[in-house]
Amino acid sequence: MIVENGTVTINLDLNRLNGIGSAPQSALPLQFAVAANSFFSVLVFNDLLRGPEQGSMALVPHQAFILPSALGTSIKQLIVDRLPSGDRFDLAVRDAKTGFTFFNVEGHQYDYEASAHLLSITGGRLLISSEFARALGRPADAGVTVGQISIGAAMEPIEVQTIVNGETRREAGLGARARRYRRRAAGNGTIRKRYRKSFCRTGDWNDLL
Repeated sequence: MIVENGTVTINLDLNRLNGIGSAPQSALPLQFAVAANSFFSVLVFNDLLRGPEQGSMALVPHQAFILPSALGTSIKQLIVDRLPSGDRFDLAVRDAKTGFTFFNVEGHQYDYEASAHLLSITGGRLLISSEFARALGRPADAGVTVGQISIGAAMEPIEVQTIVNGETRREAGLGARARRYRRRAAGNGTIRKRYRKSFCRTGDWNDLL
């Protein structure tokens, strides 16, 4: 399944971000919409979330923000990136054009409401990345928690398959974005191979990609 639309909330502690650890917390809520051209997908098996695939959500700010120079410059081109399996972190907040990582995310939980096709990612802690810490002139602050992130997204099926007694039945009628994603995924043989390896089992099951 792929993100159809959604919202991202980042609560940023500006005092910690600016290296003022002794001052009271000063939380700044940053609100974003998930851009329509985002390709962030998850696997759902029998209405249960199996996990996210590598991809990203492009963030569209709801308003202007006054932020530290590097982050402020990139505010209109931020993405939430699902990192490759085996990386230390699962998610990161990055500049889509330069690849610069501002924050790594840890401690978050995924939840999926099958009846409404709603994905929630909550409880994520934002940690200053090593490269952002160096850009701020405070390399020792790498890994410092400076806020939280939460995501809510409506998901759209990319492909729906029902396998009964070894026979595969594919449902049609998917949206235009889902069809574009399938064409993009079809060009990546490793994606399709991994799906097959993960989900080829006996019995009755539904595979929503």
